[in-house]
Amino acid sequence: MPATMTHQIFAQEIMKEHAFFKDINKDMFKVMMLATQGPDPFFFYGMHPFKKRDEATRVQKIGSYLHHEDPAKNLSQLLKHAFTKSNKDQKVRKYYALGALMHYVLDRHVHAYVFSISGFDDEGNLSHPYNVYHSYCETLIDIEIKSYMSVSSKKLHPKKNINTSRFHTEVIQSLYQETYPNVIFKDDFMNAKEDMVAIYHTVYDKIGLKRTLLKLFLGSNAHAFAASHPRRLSKKEKKIDVLNLNHQSWVHPEDNTSHKSGVIDMFLEAKKDMLQLMDQILKEDFELHAYCQNRSYDGMTIGKKMRYQSLRFPL
Repeated sequence: MPATMTHQIFAQEIMKEHAFFKDINKDMFKVMMLATQGPDPFFFYGMHPFKKRDEATRVQKIGSYLHHEDPAKNLSQLLKHAFTKSNKDQKVRKYYALGALMHYVLDRHVHAYVFSISGFDDEGNLSHPYNVYHSYCETLIDIEIKSYMSVSSKKLHPKKNINTSRFHTEVIQSLYQETYPNVIFKDDFMNAKEDMVAIYHTVYDKIGLKRTLLKLFLGSNAHAFAASHPRRLSKKEKKIDVLNLNHQSWVHPEDNTSHKSGVIDMFLEAKKDMLQLMDQILKEDFELHAYCQNRSYDGMTIGKKMRYQSLRFPL
């Protein structure tokens, strides 16, 4: 399960600086915050223990498909369907498509670092326990970047901010079905989003009590614990320097090149990219292939295997 706050902070930074979002209302804000989760809601489909779903494996694989197939092609199609089909729901569709692009832009910059320090198996996959370490790492990044940028928790509620109205969720479902008719079917996104909201309702609280209980009953290698936000980091968690503010060296998982950039550096580069892309998209003069350069959401060349790492997990 991916973290949510960093993507929300990123989108809110873009929204503060770009005139397109000047008059955004509360409902469209929620659409944007859900959009910034990108394809991640599909991973939550059928994950809630009290809401069993048919075809959970198929729908969860949609998340993997959208993450690992050519994002330039997939996102271009999403933007095309959102911006060229004029109807009463176009505002929802536009906001959603732009938010989905924001998710990719930030992931493209930060994900290689997350993979490097949280690890993966010999095949370059997130098998257990690496999937838990990955989620845990992103959760800690959420808390640290929120603190570093002095963002109020009220602006980042993992459940409330993404809980769009049924009507707006149906519009997004329709956009997905139009864009990927052979991949996404009726109610796939509707139910995935519902499960995502339910899970965050289960694992999130402001004081950290649920997190303590999750660790007690499920253990620290449980996904639910890894995705539950602490109120603040422990000394052990602080020691990792998950934002890499001290600029420790880490290697890129694809080619073993050494880097010292931190999450804030990557965040600012991604922000610069997104603001430029916004201008191009609104002028209808954009070519995502030139920007994406065959890189997936993982920050890897599409088709390349992850091989190298600079592990800081488990704690």
